[in-house]
Amino acid sequence: MPARSQSQSFNSPRGHANWNLPDSAGPHSPRSTASLTNSDSNVLRSASSLHLLRPPPAPRMRNIPLPHEWADRTAPPVVPYYQEPFPIDLRSDLDLEHLTRALGNYSIPPGSTIHIMPTARDRNLLQLASGDTPATPVTIVRRLCRTIRRPLSLRVYQSELSPETQQAVYRAFLARGGSRGRKIWQDFLNGNQHPDGPKGELLLHGHLLLWGFRQDGQHQWIVDVDVERHRAPSTPRIINYSY
Repeated sequence: MPARSQSQSFNSPRGHANWNLPDSAGPHSPRSTASLTNSDSNVLRSASSLHLLRPPPAPRMRNIPLPHEWADRTAPPVVPYYQEPFPIDLRSDLDLEHLTRALGNYSIPPGSTIHIMPTARDRNLLQLASGDTPATPVTIVRRLCRTIRRPLSLRVYQSELSPETQQAVYRAFLARGGSRGRKIWQDFLNGNQHPDGPKGELLLHGHLLLWGFRQDGQHQWIVDVDVERHRAPSTPRIINYSY
């Protein structure tokens, strides 16, 4: 066996001078590079073939559609819209619930006098008696509505109205009755009811809007009424944008 020279070691890449190393012994040899390239290409071919794999045949469940996003939600409760309680047109059909909510449900003692007055408090248009039993504001207002909707009673006109109020009712009727007003009025004074004869609403002199029911400082029961007031049409504003 040839002796090893001191300039060469076991870790020397070249080995002994007379030893012939194979071509694949060096890390940079062509054969080693080709071997690594073939291994990598096998891995790449295996990864690229994954999308070709298919699961084995098996029964599949039917698709169930998801519920609508609002299916498990309950609708919010409907909040009733409460309109402004006043004014209330005494000629219209009254809603009992709305009337009770607007006027209240307190008791009016028997034998009380209810004064129907304009909101200006300048005069007393009409007086109603509560009766022999306790009453409520709703019962008084409903009685007032029946009074103004029915034909004017000749007894009420002659015995319960002052002379000034009688003249005011007469003038109001002539203003509405036209050319036949005087004849119809004379028939009314004779006790004959005419379809176009005077109605009870003449007693309120046009104050047909209810604005409240209250008791004043003198413990008098007062029903506030007023005439219908028309607002003047507003003038549209003209804005000049030419600046």
